[in-house]
Amino acid sequence: MDKILKIVFVIFFLLSINLSFAQKTPYVNNENISLVSDGILIYPNPVTEKNFYVKSDDTIRVVEVLNMLGQNIKTIYNETGVAYNIFVVLNDVKNGIYMVRVVLGNEKVFIRKIILK
Repeated sequence: MDKILKIVFVIFFLLSINLSFAQKTPYVNNENISLVSDGILIYPNPVTEKNFYVKSDDTIRVVEVLNMLGQNIKTIYNETGVAYNIFVVLNDVKNGIYMVRVVLGNEKVFIRKIILK
């Protein structure tokens, strides 16, 4: 009976552990992944196919791509309010360094650099 209680306890303990850190810290053996410790993931970076993803543990409301002068190049609004993964296409944008501004549902704002090759 003691063995069964121990097994049940271990199973309960393992199920109760919050494993969300695993989603925030993927294996970063690939240079094309830009991971930020606050839960925002932009990949691939550098961008080689004129498109990239923005992922977050929180709902993403707006993704903006800005040039180095701060001018807005592209804005994507999340009208569904449930997406945690935004696909950004930059077909008409020249290669260079850009800033990505991400506004989350909790009103946090993050700005990250991407390289478009």
